[in-house]
Amino acid sequence: MANASQRMFSPAIASGLFCAMIISGVLWGNLRTPPSNNARLPSRNYVFRLAPRTQEVFFEQMCLYAQVHGFTIHIGATDRQNVGYNVVLQRSDVEVIGVNPWEPLAFDMGFVINPGSNVSDAVLDALVASLKQTVEQIPGARTLMNLQDLSGCSPSVSPCGPKY
Repeated sequence: MANASQRMFSPAIASGLFCAMIISGVLWGNLRTPPSNNARLPSRNYVFRLAPRTQEVFFEQMCLYAQVHGFTIHIGATDRQNVGYNVVLQRSDVEVIGVNPWEPLAFDMGFVINPGSNVSDAVLDALVASLKQTVEQIPGARTLMNLQDLSGCSPSVSPCGPKY
């Protein structure tokens, strides 16, 4: 009969613990690694919550927003169940990238300034305000939060950018 220490650490358990330690180390290293200088991080981040059965209306509103502000738009499923989506709006100076990786009805939307573009805070603020107004016209939709408010970053610390 095997003693207690031999039963607790079978090869399968030891292998699983080793893999978990390696994965944790890799994830921790990635979280601690600052972005490279050429990383394009969002200047503004918002989460919009939709009401059930309004996702198609949200996509229609995004198309309207793109048309009004001169963006090209791409909406695509990120999984086979058509639950996760990317919404990408592009123009020469700004991109708006939306994803719903955690909840089907909560879209994280980020505004990214393209390299070499001089986009003023006033222009970005107007785009954000218009997007919020566009989304909030959908019955039951609301702005949940500005993600920069949760980041713990101050306006002067890169890469967080200013808080809005």
